[in-house]
Amino acid sequence: MSDHSAADAKILDGSTWDEFCDALKEAGRIVHSENAPQDAFNKAEGYRYLTRLLRGGLESYLEFSDPLFPQLRCGAHETIKLGRITRTTAMRARPSARNSIIASLASVTR
Repeated sequence: MSDHSAADAKILDGSTWDEFCDALKEAGRIVHSENAPQDAFNKAEGYRYLTRLLRGGLESYLEFSDPLFPQLRCGAHETIKLGRITRTTAMRARPSARNSIIASLASVTR
């Protein structure tokens, strides 16, 4: 079986989708690692960040990957962030988290 027909077979039998979902589930486990914050707010933020990375990847590798019609795209913008905390995102944080974020920013910017 050629590589092309093997890939087609995996799409037809659903195993490509299953592998994708398993990889996504594995990526989500980092949100529950012992090094991650353990409160509900930060866990939700972890999942939100993961879905933003997923969206960016899907846009890059599925929506804008046609070699016959190449397109320039911005990989990070107002809804796809790449992890940098700015003063704006710090101010949008909930009040109990805001002080620790601002303190972290202050220590980095000194």
